[in-house]
Amino acid sequence: MKNTAAKLKLGILSVVMVLFPAGGLLADNLRGDFERTIRAIKRIPYNPRPIPTSTSDITGISEANSRALFLSTFTRVLIPAPANGKTFAASDPANHPDITLVGYVRKQTGPDAASRPGILLTHGGVGIGSIAGSSQFLIHIANVLFANGYHVLAVDRRDGLLSRCAFSQVNLAPDPARSVPIFVGGSPVEECINLNVAFRDPSFTPNTLVSDRSGLGGDILAAAAFLQAQTGTSIIGALGGSRGGLHVIRAAAIQGGSDTTFPAGLLDAALILSPVGDENTNRFSDSSTTFPCSIARAAQFYSTVAGTGVRDFAADPVGATEDLLGTLNGLAFIRKVEIPSFLVYTLTDDQTFAHEALAYQIRTERMRLGETLILARLGHFHEIWQSDPFWMDQTVLTYFKRLLAKDHPLIGEDPGFPRAGPNDHNPLIVDVRVERRDRDDLVSQDSIVPFMRGICPELPAP
Repeated sequence: MKNTAAKLKLGILSVVMVLFPAGGLLADNLRGDFERTIRAIKRIPYNPRPIPTSTSDITGISEANSRALFLSTFTRVLIPAPANGKTFAASDPANHPDITLVGYVRKQTGPDAASRPGILLTHGGVGIGSIAGSSQFLIHIANVLFANGYHVLAVDRRDGLLSRCAFSQVNLAPDPARSVPIFVGGSPVEECINLNVAFRDPSFTPNTLVSDRSGLGGDILAAAAFLQAQTGTSIIGALGGSRGGLHVIRAAAIQGGSDTTFPAGLLDAALILSPVGDENTNRFSDSSTTFPCSIARAAQFYSTVAGTGVRDFAADPVGATEDLLGTLNGLAFIRKVEIPSFLVYTLTDDQTFAHEALAYQIRTERMRLGETLILARLGHFHEIWQSDPFWMDQTVLTYFKRLLAKDHPLIGEDPGFPRAGPNDHNPLIVDVRVERRDRDDLVSQDSIVPFMRGICPELPAP
C-alpha cells in the first residue's frame, strides 16, 4: 500500500514537474516563444508622425467614440486591495483595513470563457493619472483587446483619479470632503477636475490611502486576483506605462513571496511601456530637481501600515525613507521577475529618460525572459501610440497572443485598421550596446535621503 501511495505521489510530482518545470522542456519552449515574439514585434512597420495628435485619421474612430464604446460596454467595479500591498486584512489582525480600487471590466461569455486569457491595464502618474486619461490609449486598447477575444480589466491604482476622487451630487464638481489627497497634507481634490465628466460617479466615496508615490505593487496583484475570480481564467497578462509600468514590475517581482497572499504565477506576462527606473537616484538626473519632502512624509505615513516593509519612522526616519524609496526602484525589482517581460522605451522620452532605458536594457539582457526595445522616437508611452496607433496596437496584440494564447483559435491579433505610412518594417529601433561594466554609471548609486536631512523637517540633521 505504501509503495502504491509512493508511486502515486511520484506520478503526481512528475506531472507537476512537466507542467511547471524548473528549466525543463516547457520552460525552453517558453523562451523560444518569447524570442520569436520579440523578433515578430521588431518586424512590425513603424510609421511615427512627427507630432502625436488625434489618432482618428489612422484608426478611423475618434477618441470620443472610443470612450463612448468603452463606457457602454465595460462595467464599473470596486476591487478590494491590501493597504500594505501584500496581505489582506483578513489574514492578519494587525493589518490596516483593506482599501478599494475602481476599475472597469468586460468579460467574454460562452462555454469557453474560462479558457480566454485576461489582460490587466493600469495608468501612469502620481495622483494625476487614470485609465480614463493617458490620452485615451488605455481606453482604446481595452476595446481592441476585448474585440480580439480577451477578458479585460482596466484599473486605477490607489492614487488614480477614479479611486481617490469624489464628486458632488449637484454638479459633479470635485468634493473635498470625501476625496483623498495625493500627498499627506495636500489638497484632497488636486487634479480631480481633470477626470472626464463621463467617468464621475457622485455616489462613490473613496476608500483608499494617500498615495505619496508608494510603489507597493499589491494594487496590481489585487486587480489580477479580482479578474481571475470574475472570469475563471488562469492566464493573465498586465500592461502598464510610466509609473504604472513600475508597479507592474514590482507586482511581478513580489508575487509568490513568503510575505504576500498573492500566489506565484498570478501574472503570466508583462508588457511595460516607458517604466520609471528608480525614484530615488533619478533625483540626481535633473539640475532643476528640488528635494521632495513629501517622500519623507509618505515614509512616515506608510511606516504605520503594518506589513509594507517600511521600518518605524519614529525610531529611524532615515531608514524608513530609504525603505519607501526602495519600493520605487524598478531597476532592482526587474531582476527578480521570472515571467516574460517586454519593455518599450524611446530615446526622446522627456518623462522617463534614456539612461533608465539603457539601465533596464542591461538588466533584461540577463533575464531568461526579458527584453528592452528602444525606439529612436517618439516620446512617452501614450505618445508612442498617438504617433503610430497601428504599431502600438499590433505590438500589444502580438505580444499577448503569442505568449498567452498562441494556440487559442478565438484570440486574434488584428488592430482593426491598416497601417499608415511607407515603412514595411521598423527602421527606428535603436541598437545600443552598453558595456556591462558601465552599468553602474547609468543610474546614480547615491541616495537622495542624506541630502534631505536638515532640509525636510521630518528628517532632522544629525
